[in-house]
Amino acid sequence: MLTVSSVTALPESCGCAHHPIHHARVLCRIQDAREVATLISDAEDTPGGVVQGRSPGEPDRVRPERAVSLRMAIRPRRDTAPELALRRAMHALGLRYRLQWALPWNRRCKVDVVFTRAKVAVFVDGCFWHGCPRHCVQPQRNGDWWRWKITRNQERDQVTTQSLEREGWTVLRFWEHEDPQVCADVVYERVMAVESQEGLATPGQHQRGSGRPAQR
Repeated sequence: MLTVSSVTALPESCGCAHHPIHHARVLCRIQDAREVATLISDAEDTPGGVVQGRSPGEPDRVRPERAVSLRMAIRPRRDTAPELALRRAMHALGLRYRLQWALPWNRRCKVDVVFTRAKVAVFVDGCFWHGCPRHCVQPQRNGDWWRWKITRNQERDQVTTQSLEREGWTVLRFWEHEDPQVCADVVYERVMAVESQEGLATPGQHQRGSGRPAQR
């Protein structure tokens, strides 16, 4: 059984792409080592067993198959295709921004894109993980657990939005299925409106398609 210490000490090379160590090394690059160790230990056990909930209110669930655990674990948490498309569209409008900005009062919570001077925070929410009313189809297996998981994500989103708004931030949330150009236009207009109102804009800044350096 792999432990946290053994995961973090895995060799840098592995001859077989299907070897558990290869998967562990990939996982270690994108997730916290403790989470990686938990996922791998779950995957190595016989599928079909019951995994007891660890958090308050978390339902028990049937242990997933190893391939499912690893496939879900390596899904990117940032720089997804919808995020990149939106960022390219915003950049083409002359907007400059910061990425993965950690909230000062909650360093574990990060905003996808921020405009610090205008205090505009932008999130690109995945349709499945955040419960899009149009596209989120919950799996039938472990249905209770998935409903709990997605509901908890939505509650966390609401808390994050409220905490930012209390600090004077404007929060813009977009679903991953939305047109990135339309979303970029919304962000542009909002940033320009805030900066104009607060007297933060400078001549030539954020001109559409200018590509000029702007605020960070």
